[in-house]
Amino acid sequence: MLLLAAIGLAITFGVMGVINMAHGEMVMLGAYTTFVVQELIRTHAPGWFDQSLTIALVMAFLVAGLAGLAIERLVIRFLYGRPLETLLATWGVSLILQQAVRTVFGPTNREVGNPSWMTGAFQIGEMAITWNRLWIVVFSLAVFAALLAVVNFTRLGLQMRAVTQNRRMAAAMGIATPKVDALTFALGSGIAGIAGVALSQIDNVSPNLGQGLHHRFLHGCRLRRRRQSVGHADRGAVARRRQQVPRALCRRGIRQNPCAGADRVVHPAPPARVVRIARPGGGAMILIRFLGRGLHSRAVRATTLLLILAAIAVPLLSLALPAGHPLAPSPYLVPLIGKYLCFAMLALALDLVWGYAGILSLGHGAFFALGGYAMGMYMMRQIGARGVYGNPLLPDFMVFLNWKDLPWYWLGFDRFWFAALMVVAVPGVLAFVFGWFAFKSRVTGVYLSIITQALTYALMLAFFRNETGFGGNNGLTDFKEILGHSVSAPATRAALFSASALALAGALVLVSAVVSSKYGKVLVAVRDAESRTRFLGYRPENIKLVAFVLSAMIAGVAGALYVPQVGIINPGEFDPANSIEIVIWTAVGGRGTLVGPIAGALLVNAGKSWFTGALPEYWLFALGGLFVAVTLFLPKGLAGLAAQSAPALRRLLSARKARPLPQPDPAE
Repeated sequence: MLLLAAIGLAITFGVMGVINMAHGEMVMLGAYTTFVVQELIRTHAPGWFDQSLTIALVMAFLVAGLAGLAIERLVIRFLYGRPLETLLATWGVSLILQQAVRTVFGPTNREVGNPSWMTGAFQIGEMAITWNRLWIVVFSLAVFAALLAVVNFTRLGLQMRAVTQNRRMAAAMGIATPKVDALTFALGSGIAGIAGVALSQIDNVSPNLGQGLHHRFLHGCRLRRRRQSVGHADRGAVARRRQQVPRALCRRGIRQNPCAGADRVVHPAPPARVVRIARPGGGAMILIRFLGRGLHSRAVRATTLLLILAAIAVPLLSLALPAGHPLAPSPYLVPLIGKYLCFAMLALALDLVWGYAGILSLGHGAFFALGGYAMGMYMMRQIGARGVYGNPLLPDFMVFLNWKDLPWYWLGFDRFWFAALMVVAVPGVLAFVFGWFAFKSRVTGVYLSIITQALTYALMLAFFRNETGFGGNNGLTDFKEILGHSVSAPATRAALFSASALALAGALVLVSAVVSSKYGKVLVAVRDAESRTRFLGYRPENIKLVAFVLSAMIAGVAGALYVPQVGIINPGEFDPANSIEIVIWTAVGGRGTLVGPIAGALLVNAGKSWFTGALPEYWLFALGGLFVAVTLFLPKGLAGLAAQSAPALRRLLSARKARPLPQPDPAE
C-alpha cells in the first residue's frame, strides 16, 4: 500500500518537481470512496458485495484523480518553479480536505468490510498470513507493472519522460507541457486513491488517515538528492581545480584576508587605517553599538517601544485595578496574550533562517518544545514532596512507572540557572549538530525542509515513549511554582507576561542587529546566490549554521516562557503540523521583515482562538485557506502589502492636501 502511494508521489515529484503535501489526503479520498461504494452496495445490491472492491478501485482512481486535477489547475500551476511555496500551498489544501471529510462523514472512524475472498488466513509453518494482506501485495505489484507499461509504451508516458529529462526542449518539440503536468498530477493522485482502497482493508478510515502517511512518503524523495549531491561535489572539485581567481580561495569567513601574492599591482593592498586603543569597558560599548544598530529601523523601534510599554502597563492594570474594572484585563487574558507573545518570538526565530537565509525549516517546533521541556523539568523538580505520591526526588510519573532512581539527565534541573542554561544549550547543540551535517552536505531547498520535518517527527516518537523519562504521552504538568512563586498567582502570571514581552523585544533588537550587520548582508547574499557567494571566498555552510543555531536558541527561550503560562508540555508540541503552522504565521506577516512575522503570529493565533470558540468546525477551512491565499496572492505577506500600499496612500494624501479649498461666492 505504501509502495503505491509513494509511486504516485514520485511521479508528481519526478516530472513536475512538486512535493504534494496533500498526497496523503488523496489516499484518504480513496479509502472514503471505498466506504461509500460499500454502503451503497449494502443498501441497494447486497449480492454484489464481493465485487465492491473492483468497483471501488475504479471510482477511487477517478475521484482522487479528479481531485488532483482540480488542485493542479487551481493552485499548483501558478507555483511552478517555487517548490517551497508549493509545499506550503498543498499543505493548506490537505487541511481543507481533512475538514471537508470531517464535515461530511463525521470525526469518527469508518469501518470498511472485507469481501469473502479476502477473509481468513493460512499457515506457513508457524507463521499465519491473512488473505487480505497477501492480495494487497499482489495487487500492488500488478499496479506497479501496469504503471511501468504506461510510462514505457504509451504516448503519455513518452511525453512524461520527455518533460522529465528536458522540459524546455519538450515544449519546443510541440509537447503541451501544461497538459502533461495536469495529467501527470492526476495520475499520481489516482494511484494514491487506489492505495486508499488497499489501506481500507487493513485499517479503519478516518479524516486523519492521510496526515500520518506524509512522513513515510517523503523518505523516497531524498534519494534523488543524494544522487545529485555526488554530481555537485564532482563539479565543485573540477571548478576548484580550474579556479581562475586564486585570491578568492584564500579568503576565510566573513573577513576577507588576502593570501600570498595579494600585494601585486593587480590586487593592491588597502591602505592601513588607524586602530583605536581599546579602553576599559570597550567590550560593553561594542555590544551596545551592535544592539543599537538593530534600532535603526523605524518599525523595529516602534515595535520595541510598544512591547516595553505593554510589559509595564498590563501588569500594572491587572494588579492595581480591582476585578471588573473596564481597564483591568481578565485573569484569563493575561496568560493568553503571553502565550501569543511566545508564538511571536518563535515566528521571529523562523524568520531569521527563512526570510534572511532561505532555509525553510519545518521542524522549528522541535527547538521550541525542547526549551519547554527544559523549563518543565525544572518546574517538576520544584514540586518535591507536594506531588501525589509524596516522593521528594522523583516526579509523580516516574513513581507511577516504578522508576527507582532519577535519570542522570534530570540532575541539575533543581537549580534555575542550570535549567536556563539548558533552555538555550539543548536546542542550540541539536541545531549545531543537525546543521553541521546538513549544510556541509549542501542539502538545500525542499530536501532540507523534508529532513527538518523528519527531525521533529523522530523526536515526537521518542518523547512519546515512557522509557525515555519525559512523561510519555502525558508530558510534564501539575506545576506548583517557579522561582519560589506560585504559577497560578496573578502576580506570577503578570511577571511571566512582562518577561515574554521583554524577551520578544530583546530578540527583535538582537535579530535586527544581526541582519543589519556585515554578517547579515553576507547571509542575504547566501540566500540569493549561494554559489556566487562561495566563489567570492565565503563559506555559506558556516554562515547558515550560525543563523540556524541562533534561531534555535531563540525558539528554545520562547518555549521556556510558554510552558509556565500554559501549565503543560507534552510530545504534541513536536507535531510536524505545529512546525508548519509556524510557517504560516511568518508567511502571513511577511518573511524577511522581522516585524511582519510578529504581527502574523499574533493575528493568526487571535483568529484561531476566536474561530475555535465561535466556529470550531470551520477553523481548518480558514487555516488551510490562509496557506493557499498567502502563497498565491500575498507572497510578501501583510508587511509587503503595506509597503506596496504606502506610496499610493501617500500620493492620495498629498493630492488631497494640494487640492484648493472652494472659494465663497462674492457678495452682490
